[in-house]
Amino acid sequence: MSKPVGELTIEPEPSPSAERIKRADYSLVLAAKLEKVPPRTLVTQIALGSAALLDLYAEYDAARKEPSFGFNASVSNTVSENYRRLGDDARSQLVCEVKEAMAQQAYLLNPTKSFDHYFDESTALMEHNALFFEPHGNAMLRGAWWGEYDKQLRFEANDHMTEEQRRILLGGFAVFITELA
Repeated sequence: MSKPVGELTIEPEPSPSAERIKRADYSLVLAAKLEKVPPRTLVTQIALGSAALLDLYAEYDAARKEPSFGFNASVSNTVSENYRRLGDDARSQLVCEVKEAMAQQAYLLNPTKSFDHYFDESTALMEHNALFFEPHGNAMLRGAWWGEYDKQLRFEANDHMTEEQRRILLGGFAVFITELA
């Protein structure tokens, strides 16, 4: 069908790319699922689609007389393989995005310092090593290859940490999964 002479054609605003929408998914899914976890839950499991499975837990730390929080996560073969295939520039970009996510979580939890402070204080070592976030009592997320022929990536954060520290690490983990799923 032809349009009448002089009709103005308005191109629609470009919608966010499917890739950009996908990037937000696991962070939003994880945040929504964490909100549904009742306080004082000792053990819970959260699936991030088919990309990752998280086991969150809390234990009572008798020495500190307070609960300590941790989590373990295993990621899909797709995420593991996508991580292995990243080039140096892509890994550097991923590290930056993970650091940014952790700094953002830290800033939201404690805005007394600047976002830049939290970003500068965070370290994310991704080359078959650990993810760290330092400003809140050395919260630590370790990554390791396991399974048959060391093909699957698994993370654990089971040092004595607060719920806030765990949220910081989960924020970085969600971005890591989102970028590689």
